[in-house]
Amino acid sequence: MRFLQKITGAETPTLAGIRIIFIAYWLFLSFVLLVYNPFAFVPIDEEFVEHGFGIELDAHVAVFILLGVLGMVSHYRRPGWLFVVFLLYAGITEYLQGFTGRCPDWNDVLNNSLGLMYGCGGWWICRKLPHGLRRK
Repeated sequence: MRFLQKITGAETPTLAGIRIIFIAYWLFLSFVLLVYNPFAFVPIDEEFVEHGFGIELDAHVAVFILLGVLGMVSHYRRPGWLFVVFLLYAGITEYLQGFTGRCPDWNDVLNNSLGLMYGCGGWWICRKLPHGLRRK
């Protein structure tokens, strides 16, 4: 575990593991967002995803909530800058989809951004809770 700590610059082994998971998830998400037919590579039913994973939630919102939470929990030193990078990422991936044969959509950019606001905002609110309401 010390090797992972050294690579990621994390203070604890748990944080190093979270950072590795975050980076792997971000790379996987980039791949899925930029290939022509992501369902050819991801073994999941397309209708299941299009209908919000069985809950009333857009797929773009769901995957970007997870990206936001993982990024913020990774304790990068400047969460505000990370949020800005995520917003740029949300727009750039949609723009780049136009070069892969997929159709970029402003609604997807909006949903990506909403997911980031929910994930990063939820993390920020939990960080600001009184000490009695969050774990020590």
